[in-house]
Amino acid sequence: MTYQIQIMKFLNLLLLLAVSYRSLAQKEALYEPIEYKKAYENGTRLRNGLPGKSYWQNSADYVIKATFDPSSKIIKGNLSITYMNNSPDSLNLIVFKLMHNIYKKGAVRQIPTPKINLHDGVQIENLTFNGKDISKNSINIAGTVMKVRLPGFLKKNSRATIDLDFITPLPKTSGYRCGTVDSTSFFAAYWFPQVAVYDDIFGWDLDEYVGFHENYNDFSSYLVELTLPSEYNVWATGEHLNVEEIFSNEITKKIVASKFSKKPIVILDEEDFRQADGKDNTWVFKADNVPDFAWGASDHYVWEGVAVKNPNAGNTCWVQSAYPVGAKNFDLVIDVAKKSVETLSTGFPGMPYPYFKHISFRGTKGGGMEFPMLANNNVQPDTLNTIVVTAHEIAHNYFPFMMGINERKYGWWDETMTILMESYVRMKNYPKHKLHGFFNHKTSFSHYAPHHEILPLITESSHMMKQLPIMVNNYVKGPAAMDILANIIGAQEFYDCTKEFMQAWAYKHPTPYDFFYFINNKREEHLNWFWDAWFFSYGYPDIAIVCATQNMRYLSVHLENTGGLPVPFRLTVSYMDGTEFDEDFGVEIWREDLKNTDVRIPISGNVEEVKIDNRYSYDAVEGNNAFLLKK
Repeated sequence: MTYQIQIMKFLNLLLLLAVSYRSLAQKEALYEPIEYKKAYENGTRLRNGLPGKSYWQNSADYVIKATFDPSSKIIKGNLSITYMNNSPDSLNLIVFKLMHNIYKKGAVRQIPTPKINLHDGVQIENLTFNGKDISKNSINIAGTVMKVRLPGFLKKNSRATIDLDFITPLPKTSGYRCGTVDSTSFFAAYWFPQVAVYDDIFGWDLDEYVGFHENYNDFSSYLVELTLPSEYNVWATGEHLNVEEIFSNEITKKIVASKFSKKPIVILDEEDFRQADGKDNTWVFKADNVPDFAWGASDHYVWEGVAVKNPNAGNTCWVQSAYPVGAKNFDLVIDVAKKSVETLSTGFPGMPYPYFKHISFRGTKGGGMEFPMLANNNVQPDTLNTIVVTAHEIAHNYFPFMMGINERKYGWWDETMTILMESYVRMKNYPKHKLHGFFNHKTSFSHYAPHHEILPLITESSHMMKQLPIMVNNYVKGPAAMDILANIIGAQEFYDCTKEFMQAWAYKHPTPYDFFYFINNKREEHLNWFWDAWFFSYGYPDIAIVCATQNMRYLSVHLENTGGLPVPFRLTVSYMDGTEFDEDFGVEIWREDLKNTDVRIPISGNVEEVKIDNRYSYDAVEGNNAFLLKK
């Protein structure tokens, strides 16, 4: 009987251990919405962070012929799209994005807009599918989303041709990332109807564009003809195919020379500006495997170009800047841009710059806004901001463009990785220029993190309508989280893992889950305790010293993680004789218990006080940082 009782106790213990292990495993698993679970089950993505054998994505070939009238600020165009359905699904619906419907009267907007920029919406006419007219009853436009019900199905692994005419009013003042710079300078972004992304997780992207949240596009090809009055010059995504039709032999020679020159060459100067003659020029551009196409135009911008070494099969990158004479600090941009491309290509992320050119265009109000091969950058008040904005927008050509990030859902990821690259450029080339204010993420996150509006990083960007949580998550909390990750795995391993991840997912559509699982797999350990705390949970950085005791050999300190986010910290131990020393503790001290930890520090005398040195830590509350042992 005793033996049987012992057996039963042993079996009960095994059952308890099994249940405990299962509970622990469940606790360690990251929360996955059902859409993500299905993607992993379908084999399009793997839980080692890599694309699966069944991974697919759609694409399109765009042929656009458009005219722009600078006086009315109206773009009129014809669009022909060949859409490739590489998905396993048959589609009876095509979704378009009409981004400029953000300026439609009555539209939902996150940022106030001058009435002069409001209009009746993007006009769509003569829509056909494989040559068949689509009736207006089959078209539904709600905000910036246009759904087109097809007369039949676009079967899997097939293609279709869509044609339409469109009219897009460009903002008459400086608008959201585009519009009128001055009376004869303009920047056109999101200016044509684009097919929305249909992906392996959510299907059609139906998120509206309301201001703060940016874009999500498939990788496509573009053949674009832009017709403007002959006095205007155009800078755009892609290769300019008819240079010799537009420019004189002298200017053409300067263009060619600047593509190989180690020093900047002025391609267009004031004496090169063309006068209005009542005629038009048609500019032709071609871009392949890019997620978007944008352009800027002016009749009075100077133009500089320089060649940059880019370890991309021995090719160079043609770095350019275009700006009006006297634009504050814009004369610095070409040098910053050159160093940015060189540093990003050879340092971090250490991958060749994705494109053969980049243009910094003096554009609309704000900081800057990225587009493939082209940035819409405002003038900046000082050298530091010029460096930051220029490098930042260039780095965006990796994230989100090369990496195909869904900025509507993961805006923090796009901005975070770009900030890390931009900071790398600044530290390597301009170490004396230090960030301050909001963009010093260590101090600003400590300040903003406890605010009740701050949400977990994994919160989809499109679900946030207020500016504060968007700005903090994108520009402060995200970089802070990656800083903590680097503290755990080491800076070099962080760089190496990021590069490997980018190589695996370049020109695809990764999600943060893919990144989390990729790091876990490379580390051969789960960092889910970190991911869960920093990305899926509410919390802020605050560690309190609860108590401290000492004996002849050691100081014992009990600390409580009152804010919930695991962070590294430095303890400063002060002796009675006035001397002191520091002891550093990494983030992994919180691995087993996120709430409490005890540390033991060797000492050689009587300790008067121990305190957290928050100059080296994220810390929201200073009042609980010290413990006085002896008065």
